[in-house]
Amino acid sequence: MTAVYQPIARLLPLSARAVGTIVLRRSRELADCSDTELGDLARSVRWQLRERPGSSSLRIETFAVVASAIRRVFGFEPYGVQIRGGWQMSSGRLVEMQTGEGKTITALLPAAFHGSFGRGCHVATANDYLAERDADEMGPVFRMLGLSVGCVREDMSDDDRRTAYHCDVTYGTGKEMGFDFLRDCLKRGPQSGDAIAPIGVNELPVQREHYFALVDEADSVLLDEARTPLVIAGPPDDNRTEETLRHWADSTCRNLEPQRDFVIEAKKRSVELTDAGCRRVTLTARSASARLFPVEQLFSAVETALVARHVFVRDRDYIVNEQGEVEIIDLSTGRRRVGSRWQEGLHQAVEAKEKLVISADSTTSARVTIQSYFRRYRHLAGMTGTAMSAKLEFQKTYRLRTCSIPTHRPSRRVARPTRVFIDAAAKCRAIADETQTMIESGRPVLIGTPSVEASELVAAALSEAGIVFSLLHARRDDVEAEIVAAAGQASRVTVATNMAGRGTDIRLEDSVKSAGGLHVIATERHASGRVDRQLVGRAGRQGDPGTFRFVLSLDDELLHRLGSARIAQLKRMARPDAHGELRADRWEKLFLRTQARIERRDRKQRAMLLKSETKSLAACERMGIDPNLEWCDL
Repeated sequence: MTAVYQPIARLLPLSARAVGTIVLRRSRELADCSDTELGDLARSVRWQLRERPGSSSLRIETFAVVASAIRRVFGFEPYGVQIRGGWQMSSGRLVEMQTGEGKTITALLPAAFHGSFGRGCHVATANDYLAERDADEMGPVFRMLGLSVGCVREDMSDDDRRTAYHCDVTYGTGKEMGFDFLRDCLKRGPQSGDAIAPIGVNELPVQREHYFALVDEADSVLLDEARTPLVIAGPPDDNRTEETLRHWADSTCRNLEPQRDFVIEAKKRSVELTDAGCRRVTLTARSASARLFPVEQLFSAVETALVARHVFVRDRDYIVNEQGEVEIIDLSTGRRRVGSRWQEGLHQAVEAKEKLVISADSTTSARVTIQSYFRRYRHLAGMTGTAMSAKLEFQKTYRLRTCSIPTHRPSRRVARPTRVFIDAAAKCRAIADETQTMIESGRPVLIGTPSVEASELVAAALSEAGIVFSLLHARRDDVEAEIVAAAGQASRVTVATNMAGRGTDIRLEDSVKSAGGLHVIATERHASGRVDRQLVGRAGRQGDPGTFRFVLSLDDELLHRLGSARIAQLKRMARPDAHGELRADRWEKLFLRTQARIERRDRKQRAMLLKSETKSLAACERMGIDPNLEWCDL
């Protein structure tokens, strides 16, 4: 039976500011205790908490002990706003904290509190690098308090995973935890009472109960990734016929003409054959290789091949790695989704387009959506820099109440006026000119792009202008930490996909602060405004000075959703100046309206997915079978 999420005890009838003051005062009283005495106090409070889990006074004592341990390990005490954020999360809330406000330390407080109950606390991060980093850096604090800490990674054995999950606090990505859940489902089998898995393995599950989860970058994990299910593939089908079909479809679609033979639905990212296109495919199907398949399957394969050729773009939607494999790019982060595959033949169609070896189209053995997985937790909390704009969806989907935590110091981030250009070439020239101006003043520049393809266009313009820069995108995410660590140096230029706005830290040199801080150039509006706010939030962290600007063009990916005919019409209407620049006060609204429409569509899709999955869950539970396994296809 799926657990129903329920928030734990509500807050004390105290103001949030008072909670921070009380905890810090009590923490300072513990300064004279030895490390051994502090550990003994932590154990005593932990046992009392298990007897009185709803005690607010014990929660305050726990927070004070954790704050004291933080001071001993790191040499500083948490800010009052960090304690307030941790307090809200320990009560089962989603908090909005601005970039650079110390969310890692903030998360440590509720993680230690819930880890004290001995039932497991899962901290879900945006990627493996952050999970390992946080587990390593926060480990000494947990161990000083007598709590064990573990980390789950993709390359771990089942025994190591089981050990990590049985720690008091476990770090890992939400996807990795979801896949571990699916593997446990396969071990149990389709019926709740089955002891032997259909794959012939009889093992203990690696996870224990889903008690408490704290989700970092919650909007990315709980919303942006919610439409993509986690899938464990089953035995592949016969690859010889699959390979024949995909090569034939790719060859056929090259001879079809847009509008006459097929229509591209830009908003839906789909393609539909016209009557003329169907006739042309039928005539082509007289070849020996095509006669093996029903005509309906041929139509479907050709439409999939057309999607691969005309909708999915290399270095934007995917890359081809050194091993000759297609790797999907997560458009919300710019990172590779290692191990993920498109379904229903699309992955094979992209391989055929790129003239790669066609992989076997596997079946599905188990699947779960991010929504369904995190709704299993008895208690759920999270944090992100952009939560308030989606607070109604968080409340409706996850029963998460959202609150905003003020910054420790007043923000000094300044928005510069948006600039809009007729095409990508004019935009890139303007970006290079603005970057050169910042370099001459001794300020570092972070140029944010939505894709590998866009990064390389900007990189070409910078190279032409003689500007030295570092490039960070999905092809180079293995050196992310090294590149981002240097991005705050004087006159440093970094071109990065959206990954730089998630969970990475840019520290400024003193000379940079006096020069005006980091300048962020956002080269496109993303499909989600939350991703834009994350990117510009890299400037002006923790009260540092900083500026940002959006530099857009009518060639931007966001406007492709309008269709090529509409974009051509807009360009005819435009009246650019000699440098290709348009009046931003007129044109910026077009980008914002398009972005708002896409956000509404995505919210609707997530709501429909949740509604459908809820019905499926109810039907499976009535029949006593596991809804996450492939034989429950209702």
